[in-house]
Amino acid sequence: MMNISKVMGDEKMRYTRYELKKRKSGNKFLVISLVIILGAGMFIGTSVSKLFFRNNQYVQNTNASSKANEYVFLQCGIFSKKQKADVLVNSLSKFGTPVEIKDEGKIKVVFGIYKKDDYYKKAIKLLSEKKVDVKQIDYELDNGNIANEEIAKIIDGDIQIINKLGDSNVKGYYTTDFKTWSNKLEQADKNDENSEVLIQLKNYVKNLPQTITKDNIGDNIQFIYNELKKLHK
Repeated sequence: MMNISKVMGDEKMRYTRYELKKRKSGNKFLVISLVIILGAGMFIGTSVSKLFFRNNQYVQNTNASSKANEYVFLQCGIFSKKQKADVLVNSLSKFGTPVEIKDEGKIKVVFGIYKKDDYYKKAIKLLSEKKVDVKQIDYELDNGNIANEEIAKIIDGDIQIINKLGDSNVKGYYTTDFKTWSNKLEQADKNDENSEVLIQLKNYVKNLPQTITKDNIGDNIQFIYNELKKLHK
């Protein structure tokens, strides 16, 4: 199994330099130093590994259920003028990574896109504590054919990357592995319902920049929103 993406975290977490100075006590000091180094290395390695999105866990979770896939956009406001949308975005940015998406001439301020998982529950709780009014925009995708199943896998992977980018310790994701993984997904029959949406999603992933950062979240969520609207129910 491959890792869908690699995380660029805080440099202090990723690089540690050790200098072992020779002393007359030689062997004893070396043993103690090595024990400390190994212990610190295990701790840092464990911490950093938590920031990695591992595809083997994702695939198991995606295939574990035959139920329909549910996706939720948390909309905090809708405006006809960008200036008003910007005011709300600036307010929400104090505790999240909101984005503006365009829909039928309106601007929607969206706090994020979620599966109904821990990230979703955390976001709902946070917005409630901050007394932010929220409208949930729900989309449901049945696992009725290969196209739908592969669409769900790509969106699930993309959502996990978006959620990770909301972590203050994560500066960005390298997308090489995600692109390779997406390209190897099973090809859907052209007659499958939503096969065109699958093609658009795979092309989108293929054309992602080498590294995506928080600045890319808005375009990413906009694209997923547009594609989900196209899906036949």
